[in-house]
Amino acid sequence: MEQLPEGVDRDIMNHRIILPTKAIREARACTLHEALDVSAERYEELRRDRPDSFAVSPEDHGRGFYSSPSTAPPALTPDRRRLLVPAATDTD
Repeated sequence: MEQLPEGVDRDIMNHRIILPTKAIREARACTLHEALDVSAERYEELRRDRPDSFAVSPEDHGRGFYSSPSTAPPALTPDRRRLLVPAATDTD
């Protein structure tokens, strides 16, 4: 793989998704989809060549990251948010 920006390998091995993707996108002036593909390809190379350098297992890498709206969990609507955030009360 051609030279990637400094820090991309470290970020990939530390279970970061957005930072290396952003760095690749800026360095190569490519689309987000292309940058995600490059990041995924580099992940596979690193996993093969340096498996003990990763912060998380292969099963946990990317967990909770959704690159497509069709695979993302449902949006947090105001009604659902109200269940998670207690209402403010006046204490005056």
